[in-house]
Amino acid sequence: MDKLIQDYYEHCFEKAVFDENDQFDKEKNKLLSLLFVENKYLYKFFSFDNNKVLNKKKLKTLQKEQIWCSPYYDFFDKTEFDIQFNIQEYKRKVSSDINILGFIEYIKRISNLASFTYENTNYMWNEYSNKGNGFCIKYEVVDSNMFFPVLYDKKNSYDFTEDLIISFEVMEKAKSYKDIQLLNNLHFKRLSILPFVLKDAETYHKEKEIRLLDKVDYINIDNNYHGKPLSLNEAGLKVSKVILDFDNCLYREEILKIAKENSYVVEFR
Repeated sequence: MDKLIQDYYEHCFEKAVFDENDQFDKEKNKLLSLLFVENKYLYKFFSFDNNKVLNKKKLKTLQKEQIWCSPYYDFFDKTEFDIQFNIQEYKRKVSSDINILGFIEYIKRISNLASFTYENTNYMWNEYSNKGNGFCIKYEVVDSNMFFPVLYDKKNSYDFTEDLIISFEVMEKAKSYKDIQLLNNLHFKRLSILPFVLKDAETYHKEKEIRLLDKVDYINIDNNYHGKPLSLNEAGLKVSKVILDFDNCLYREEILKIAKENSYVVEFR
């Protein structure tokens, strides 16, 4: 399956940014259907800890039928979003006074993210649901447009030098972000997707992750920004069931109450 995902992304970046036949989305949806459980389901795990404010926020998103989409810097391992490039080669070829590190930071902030998986395993419960002190939602995917399969590979082998150089050349000609898109820049397309979906195989291969990328309306430069809720309808999801560890979930009664109010099916593991 990893080879299929790798081939898809390589093929994807060969295509025009704006594909009139939507071939890019058609191929992505076909691949995702192979990954989804029974061709249409995904899991998302939630954990509770000593942070009561954050715990209540997770319960609130469940109650309001939302998911929370976060900026990259709120993820546990921020280095997974690093963009590798050769700064010497970049300086040789680019005369622009635009700050390269600032541009990379801009790229890393163009999407908020939410993580899902197509595996409901003990590993996922231990790592992402605090050994049962949390819960899991099984979602039915109604529209997979915002979802992208994670590519597990040797992350350090991916070099973005050429993408950065050509994207800067485009930026020098463009007067607005809209102009950048209209210039049909394949390298900018690669930069705007791959850093969000590329993860080191040796470290993360057990996760079987699929990510939702929510493109932001404007770039937040303030690290006090911690994302936003997205309705399930906007995300293309609906709740199939809520899964609980009966013995270990400290907010079991609150979740059962929300499930009853929202007519969710509950399953105990």
